[in-house]
Amino acid sequence: MAEPTYVPAGGEVLGEAVRRLVDAVVRTQADPATVLAAAEAVDAVTDSLAGELRSGPFTPDVRNVFANPLSVVGGSVNPLAPPVALDVSPERVTGTFALGSAYEGPPGLVHGGVLSLVMDHVLGQAALAAGHGGMTLSLELRYVAPTPLGTELVAEGHVASVDGRKIRMAGSIRAGGTTTVEASGLFLALDRETAAALFPHLTAG
Repeated sequence: MAEPTYVPAGGEVLGEAVRRLVDAVVRTQADPATVLAAAEAVDAVTDSLAGELRSGPFTPDVRNVFANPLSVVGGSVNPLAPPVALDVSPERVTGTFALGSAYEGPPGLVHGGVLSLVMDHVLGQAALAAGHGGMTLSLELRYVAPTPLGTELVAEGHVASVDGRKIRMAGSIRAGGTTTVEASGLFLALDRETAAALFPHLTAG
């Protein structure tokens, strides 16, 4: 069994600093010498952190399963995450977030694959909040309007129906008063034996 992941103090500050770095890398118009000097500086910082690394899985031992700091969607420590801040209830889960230059697809707009990532996460968390934690079997998105970069977005997910272990989910993403994405998903609730086989580091004991 892997040891619980340790999230170091200051991880949130570092995560946000790296998000700012990524945005600057994507948008910089600095001269080549400045860019190369920055690359050397980033390499030096990476070396300073790489002395003590652990192998996965990387889910930390946290009591609040809706606040995983290393989540690729909502994690405050994970610089790949926007992050999406969740408001959780058994009836629905709502996430607020904004996506900057690193998430661009068409010019000025969010890449559709990133929106799919967010919706998969929000629907999964909504299923879990309603007592039906499981795995995604299928996810369908309809892009009904362009989703702008740099705008506050709201993702919502809720349970549409339950048939045994099959949970049908529905949700959307809004930018202001405009719905830009409609989503539906089919999730499969995990029984205890399957969960223990897939996630022994979380279910042991």
